[in-house]
Amino acid sequence: MSGNQRQKARGFLTSTYLCKGLLLILAFSLLLLAGCQKGDDGELEKDGDAAPENLVESKKELVPIEVNDGQFSGISGWLSNEKVVYTVSKGNTSDIYEYNLYSGEKSLLYTSELPIVDVLISPDEKNLFIHTSVSTYEGLLTVIDLQGKVLNSQSLTAAELTYTWNPYDSNLILISAFSEDWTFTPYLMNIEEESLSELTLNEPFVHWLNSEEVVYLDWSSENPALFAPLVKHSIFNDQNETILDHIFQVKGFDQGVMTISAENGKMDEAVYTFMTEQFEVLSSFSVPQLTNYSDWLIPYSDFIGNESFLSFQPLHSSEADLYQDGFQLINTKLSSGEKEILLENAENEPLSCSPDGKACLYGYYFEKLIHLESGEIISLMKEEIL
Repeated sequence: MSGNQRQKARGFLTSTYLCKGLLLILAFSLLLLAGCQKGDDGELEKDGDAAPENLVESKKELVPIEVNDGQFSGISGWLSNEKVVYTVSKGNTSDIYEYNLYSGEKSLLYTSELPIVDVLISPDEKNLFIHTSVSTYEGLLTVIDLQGKVLNSQSLTAAELTYTWNPYDSNLILISAFSEDWTFTPYLMNIEEESLSELTLNEPFVHWLNSEEVVYLDWSSENPALFAPLVKHSIFNDQNETILDHIFQVKGFDQGVMTISAENGKMDEAVYTFMTEQFEVLSSFSVPQLTNYSDWLIPYSDFIGNESFLSFQPLHSSEADLYQDGFQLINTKLSSGEKEILLENAENEPLSCSPDGKACLYGYYFEKLIHLESGEIISLMKEEIL
């Protein structure tokens, strides 16, 4: 081989080795890049690691409810953080469905041959209480499990009915049956015993304090007033005890009671007070009050367990029919009274919050949903209602 040939051979080998080296470096770099992926927040995540839970949840999209046969009657409430119960009416019959808001899966729970007046979900989310109308003055009260099995069914003669499920003992439901003249008879439904027994109560609108006691406002029929004493009553031994005076409204929550009153005669402010079931004060706050002739208009609200209270609050005091400045949706921590504004300029409409407190059903049919973290309001219906 000549010197010139040897020089060409060395150049060829050198070029070959350089190309192979560059290819190896490039391949190794590609392997490194394949082991990483870029997250939505711009940071690199190792392959195989799960994305943060809140990142996964933020990607979940709601699947609107679609009603092809019949008329949507409304959502009753939450069965879990993802599932709700809704009713569709078809003439004189009605269907009750369980629906997953994120997968769109639905299942028929119950079909009623009578018009459905109301559906309640048990506090333990295992049963449904269904009020159907037999006639103008007769109601049928049926309790079913989530497989549609009837656990208890009772008929009552009444012009109107109210009911409240015991959150401390889901076997008990307190019912008040009204006559045309608004006299009432209270009953206790025992689901396991399949019984309905009369009670002795001075007032029809009560709130459970624990598994055996209720609280109510003892209004005077002879001297109508804006405020009344708060009374504790044992449903099993009929003992009464007056706890507080000068209360406008009372509402129960998990292991506690909320009262609404006025302080020092200030009728333009409502005082919300949160107490334990032993009536020890946890916190309180005042809000501007809307008057409705000789009454107060109390905005809609809901509790998230025994931790938070969500309520619509007006910006200033006014007559209710003249007020046009919108409402703030405010989250109040029950233990400290600390507040957080979740929505501005919102409509005062009914609320029902999910068990985990991340979302609330909203609207007179619960046809909307509020994502509490973002404040986004989403329609749950594929088409407009009505």
